[in-house]
Amino acid sequence: MKTPLSATLALLVALSPLAAGAASSGGAGPQGHGPSGHGPAMFMKMDADGDGTVTRAEVDAFRKARFDAADANHDGEITRDELVASMTQRLEQERLDREKRRAEGMADRMMARADGNGDGVISAGEPPATFEDMMFRRFDTDGDGTISAQEAEAGQRMMHHHGGPRGGHDGPGPMRHGFADPRPAE
Repeated sequence: MKTPLSATLALLVALSPLAAGAASSGGAGPQGHGPSGHGPAMFMKMDADGDGTVTRAEVDAFRKARFDAADANHDGEITRDELVASMTQRLEQERLDREKRRAEGMADRMMARADGNGDGVISAGEPPATFEDMMFRRFDTDGDGTISAQEAEAGQRMMHHHGGPRGGHDGPGPMRHGFADPRPAE
């Protein structure tokens, strides 16, 4: 059974993260953008004409658009189910946006390491050292091109003792104590 909430209550619940983000003085949330990390992004969404200010008309239009988007059956009321669906969709989009930004950052770092000639592409002539290549060099302690059972066991112990294969010089990985492979990459 669908129980309609009052339009005002539904609107307040739906827009409360907006109010918290916009009212924040910043610094408390992700990237310093208030509790939810959405203050500047929400401001930009409300600033429909892009003039750097938000008018009452822009706020009202934004609020109406958000309400209409949440009111899936367009009956002028938002039910709990509609509110959950709307919030879930918005949270999923935010997650996808975060993952895209993360992937872009990872790609930038990989390009910086692997693009030897700086032309913006990785060609077959400049293959990056893969994680597997690095681990092979690290585990093959005698440099004979093979990893013996003893070398594999010692490498696993070293990785376990130092927090895994990641972490950098200051993190919980093997680089923390200078365990970088001393041999040049092939």
